[in-house]
Amino acid sequence: MSAPQFVHCNVHTEFSLLDSTVRIKEVIAKAVEMGMPALAITDNGVMYGALEFYKQARKNGIKPLLGCEMYVAPKGIQDRTGRRTGENNQRLTLIAKNETGYRNLLKLVSESHIKGFYYKPRVDHEMLERHCDGLIAMSAGMGGELPQKLMKEDYAGAKQLANWYKERFDFYLELQDHRIELQQKINRGMMQLSKDLGIPVAATNDVHYLNQADSQLHEMVLCIADGKTLNDTNRYRYPGGPEYYLKSPEEMAHLFQEVPEALSNTLVIAEKCHVIIETGNYKLPIYDVPPGHTPESYLRELTWKGIRERYPDKVTPEIRQRVEFELGVIEHMGFPSYFLVVWDFINYARMHGISVGPGRGSAAGSIVSYALRITDIDPIPFQLLFERFLNPDRISMPDIDIDFCIERREEVIQYVTRKYGADKVAQILTVGTLGAKMVVRDIARTRGFAPSEADRLAKMIPTKPGVKLEEYIQEGSELRAEMNKNPEIKQLIEDALKLEGNARQVGVHAAGVVISRDSLDTVVPLRAEDGKLITQFTKDEVEEVGLLKMDFLGLRNLTMISKTLEILKESRGIELDMGHLPFDDENTYKLLSSGYTVGVFQLESSGMQKLVRRLMPNNIEDITALVALYRPGPLGSGMDKDFVERKFGRQPVTYYDTSLEEMVKPILKDTFGLILYQEQIMQISRVVAEFTPGEADNLRKAMGKKQADVMAKMKAKFIDGSEKKQIRREVSENLFNVMEEFAKYGFNKSHSAAYAYVAYQTAWLKANYPVEYMAALISSVMSTQDKVPLYVGEARRMKINILPPDINESLNNFSVFDKNIRFGLGAVKNLGAAAIENILAERQQNGPFSSFYDFCTRVDLRVCNKRSIESLIKAGAFTSILDNRGMLLHNLDRTMGAANNVQKHKNMGQISLFELDSAADLDFQQAPELEEAPEFEREALLSYEKEVIGIYVSGHPLDMVQEQVQAFAQHSVSELEELDEGRETILAGLVVERRLKTNEKNDTMLFLKIEDLTGEIEIFVAPKTFEKFRTLLENEDKLLLKAKIRPKRDENEPPRLALFGVYSLMQLESLRLCFPEYDIRRLTALRCLLQEFPGETPVVICSEQEPENAIAVGCDFWIQPEEKLMRRLIKSLGQENVILYQVAKPGVEQAAPAPENETVSV
Repeated sequence: MSAPQFVHCNVHTEFSLLDSTVRIKEVIAKAVEMGMPALAITDNGVMYGALEFYKQARKNGIKPLLGCEMYVAPKGIQDRTGRRTGENNQRLTLIAKNETGYRNLLKLVSESHIKGFYYKPRVDHEMLERHCDGLIAMSAGMGGELPQKLMKEDYAGAKQLANWYKERFDFYLELQDHRIELQQKINRGMMQLSKDLGIPVAATNDVHYLNQADSQLHEMVLCIADGKTLNDTNRYRYPGGPEYYLKSPEEMAHLFQEVPEALSNTLVIAEKCHVIIETGNYKLPIYDVPPGHTPESYLRELTWKGIRERYPDKVTPEIRQRVEFELGVIEHMGFPSYFLVVWDFINYARMHGISVGPGRGSAAGSIVSYALRITDIDPIPFQLLFERFLNPDRISMPDIDIDFCIERREEVIQYVTRKYGADKVAQILTVGTLGAKMVVRDIARTRGFAPSEADRLAKMIPTKPGVKLEEYIQEGSELRAEMNKNPEIKQLIEDALKLEGNARQVGVHAAGVVISRDSLDTVVPLRAEDGKLITQFTKDEVEEVGLLKMDFLGLRNLTMISKTLEILKESRGIELDMGHLPFDDENTYKLLSSGYTVGVFQLESSGMQKLVRRLMPNNIEDITALVALYRPGPLGSGMDKDFVERKFGRQPVTYYDTSLEEMVKPILKDTFGLILYQEQIMQISRVVAEFTPGEADNLRKAMGKKQADVMAKMKAKFIDGSEKKQIRREVSENLFNVMEEFAKYGFNKSHSAAYAYVAYQTAWLKANYPVEYMAALISSVMSTQDKVPLYVGEARRMKINILPPDINESLNNFSVFDKNIRFGLGAVKNLGAAAIENILAERQQNGPFSSFYDFCTRVDLRVCNKRSIESLIKAGAFTSILDNRGMLLHNLDRTMGAANNVQKHKNMGQISLFELDSAADLDFQQAPELEEAPEFEREALLSYEKEVIGIYVSGHPLDMVQEQVQAFAQHSVSELEELDEGRETILAGLVVERRLKTNEKNDTMLFLKIEDLTGEIEIFVAPKTFEKFRTLLENEDKLLLKAKIRPKRDENEPPRLALFGVYSLMQLESLRLCFPEYDIRRLTALRCLLQEFPGETPVVICSEQEPENAIAVGCDFWIQPEEKLMRRLIKSLGQENVILYQVAKPGVEQAAPAPENETVSV
């Protein structure tokens, strides 16, 4: 007897989020193993996995049946009663028979999300009737409409409903057997309906996991979804036993041996289905060109018009040849409309004052893009290659990423939506998976582990992209040791390995936008979020089905540049065109060479500042190189050091062989003989081995992706081509090997040049208009606060005064007055937009406010209420009227009460007869005399500023210990990101928050949040360390802290530190030693002497010639100031040159003057 044949038509994959553990590759492999000719995918209400399933099935010789298990609302999608269960969530299985059916399935799934979503994506009978052609419908399992009626013994209703589906669909009645008694009753009803109405039956198994042994894993997934544990008696369980797996044809035949046609009908269903998803055929949006034009002719017209504008002096033969070559490739590939679409929305942005970036990525290599102002980088002087963008030998969709002002990016998306139609524009799906750390935490929670234990285990897995759990459970690893000790942990990790990488949730791509020629729901399934369409296919998948995907990126630096230009225009009447900056500005390169690049795009990290200082850029090519050099590959290989040494002539510049110099020098001269960019590999292959532009790009790609087989062929071709140029074989082999090595970290020069362009613009503004630039810079980060202290500190370093808000001078945003930066009223907390608008309007109409009472009577106290005015006082906004915030707060109630009376009577019209002098005699218009009250202490004033503005404005609590901070802190908070794990450092800061916690042993630990002049950071204090330094940590706010960098739990997490030592900055003694002059003999002797008396007192040294430049020695040379040591130092240096110094308390003079310190380690 032949083996039974069967096709599963009800299969849920991992894309039925947290309802199935089935992975597409695995289920298809299992179907192949079982000899099944076809397999269906019917995820719950979505088609996230449809394209991957389609490709994998066809690749493995399985016919893909594309379907979806729909949620049906029998009362119509307008019905919004009920929640997660009941008749409003009834099921229906749909499978596409042909292209018409597939398009209807796309429509139904999309509309269920866009129009029918209520807890679940729903359809109703009206929608089903409109889109029934080409679809097989199946009655689904126990949650289906028909089974529900049969369960309620409503046979007449079931018969009527079954007939309705029969008349519209190719309809099948599903028979299921999951060892549930109620299903037998449903199956009997189904058989009766089949007999009465002639509707065929089909056996299905509701597949939610691959193997029967995976049933508990599936239960864990359900627990993750609902936030339950396996021990929770109220958690959701699938009814019956562990039957929801991919059963073999033999198992299905055994279950339905009395209804053999139920199995054979699944083969009939599979035979009926023939769906081809069209891939590789681009469905680019159609740009409406002017009459008399084709897309090709209009693109040519715009391009040559742009070329004449870009090169007004002369269009050289080289430019003409380049333009014609690029246009030819673009036309051959069928992309003129693509370029017109991009040109159009960028042109819209520019015409409406929306800042656009100079280009990003390989698009900067196109002179056509440059002519159309899609990019602002001239590819010819930068030696950027068009074939890095579009390979003439391989048709592939161009990829242009565009940066817009972050505040106005949405306006461009709205324009595109209006122009091409709301049904043709959408954002793009992302799928979040169960990563190694997350899956350990999820499974631990499900298995009832304490949160602290789950966190402890997860921390054993490092935080970096692409981490796999398997790598960290090898013998000798921390996790393996835990598994060996504890069987429960071993089981947890084994479960986690099975679920790692499964889909967990979906989101929206941060920048991706897709634009279609046709309505999107005819090409891809859609979902909706916050009124916006989102594809159910990922970014790579939308491109596979021929849709145009672009990245509309929001860049804060463009917003900052725009704000700078606005401030310049408002404050000084200067209008700048940032597109025509000279690239030889002396001030800009002087700023860059100084290394003071805080706030300069791409160049502000502490590590980059050091590299900029070493490299001392003096042209735009140097800045381009900086962007490419400051990456792990080049830094790890020492290329940055070679570049700097070669630039300054301390290392010879060579071109690999004298026979190559004439050919490769023009390519490598700007990088001093080093291969830094991918484009240089392409150029060398063309010049040395006569590769075509397309072949050169293929070589670049093969080297970057380490495609050994392709590179072997390319190497042979490279050597053959070199020999034609009379280059010795060993030279060409060596050059190819060098190129291959550099390709591991070679950077896209087009991308680097585009970033360098924005970096130069920001540096130019900072160098030439520092006050306006810093005002815009601080304003651009006020909403997040994270970088505000850093930028305010930088402004102060630049001798720019940061002034608090002022009711008579401040605008809404930051502004510049007399070369000072004035905070805007918009920065004050508790001051709403209506209150700000009222204050500014009143001031403009009736002049400055003359007193506190004058302010309170003139503003509308209904919008500018007590809380708002209190915040203004705390911010120092009334200082120009009365410089005593204590007195203002003391008199706030009295003054507002009097002002309220005035406004109330005015509003009631009771003083209309007295509007002249007599009105002043009324009691309620008399200004109450302010009662005297003391001003707050300085630290209280600063605390108020921090409370209502978010930063300290008139000073900083660390100002009184600033010399100690400068002398002994090795790093600032902003520099910690650059430190490696395990590195020890010393930092100084102000305690802003203390959080005590207890661990599982009931020991107390502390989480200490401190801030310095550059930002905030949290430091972990372990129980033993906390006990050791408890008094200091609980009672002192200004601290010098020794800490160690801890491993990060997440790549986006800020630096993590653990404390191991602490000192009070207010009580910190330091020993100051002044030398007549520095000399090696004296310093060596001092080094030996200090090490004889180790202790906790820091040491600072200076010379009589430069007392202002003191040097703090490393903590290895801190001392215990014993009498014996002091006597020896005084004998050597003199009494006046040996000073034990302590911070002066407020109001107390210091015992001896202290020079300004510079932090340097000996």
